Amino acid sequence: MTSPRFPRTARVRARSDFDRIFQHGRRVALPVLALHWQSGEGEPRLGLAVSRKVDPHAVGRNRIKRALRETFRHLRKDLAAGDYVVVARP
Repeated sequence: MTSPRFPRTARVRARSDFDRIFQHGRRVALPVLALHWQSGEGEPRLGLAVSRKVDPHAVGRNRIKRALRETFRHLRKDLAAGDYVVVARP
């Protein structure tokens, strides 16, 4: 069973990982979010991209990221292994 926390190992952090997922992963887009994912081994990992175009204030961008992280944390046990990157859109 996975931990209820959101550890560093559950995060996509390296730029090379983001680039790999954007180039070789699959994508589905909605007006407010785009999800890029690539299947892999191990636990599901999450990366977030929220630009200043979405909200010019850091407080707003951080609030969006907190909400997305919390949702991922709850859904993590049901997701397939792989890397997921959520891109917020303006």
